[in-house]
Amino acid sequence: MRAKIAAQEAAEPRPAGMPVWRCKVCGYLCAREKPPGVCPICKAQRERFEIFHFTDGG
Repeated sequence: MRAKIAAQEAAEPRPAGMPVWRCKVCGYLCAREKPPGVCPICKAQRERFEIFHFTDGG
């Protein structure tokens, strides 16, 4: 179930300039101005999120 939710959210386009936050506990990604108060997957607190930096794989 968690993988299905994460896959659905990953497929949604990210608004230009919107930061992406990654949960350091489970890897959940979300694009929004601020990290969520609680991770919807593992219930980690906001302090456990960090900004996710995309790489081009090269």
